Amino acid sequence: MKKTSAGYRAAAKPVREAIKKRSQRPRLTGERLDGLLDVAADVFTAEGFTAASTNEIARRAGASKLSIYSRYPTKADLLSRFWNIVWTGFFRR
Repeated sequence: MKKTSAGYRAAAKPVREAIKKRSQRPRLTGERLDGLLDVAADVFTAEGFTAASTNEIARRAGASKLSIYSRYPTKADLLSRFWNIVWTGFFRR
């Protein structure tokens, strides 16, 4: 059976809605980035670096893993950024 253009539009509607919903998610900047680092610190502290998962960090922070990996390509980079902020604040006192 051949699809009509209306059939194609109907089939594409869920995809368009999903893309629109994703684009409405706030960007990972400013307060959201600070929140991500706080959540990452909590997860690293509670579970240890090796057992900590980016899935859990993303879930708790309300972010996607893609957002995290676009900023921090590895879990070590995320931890390094956190410690950089801690030490910078420590030495400013």
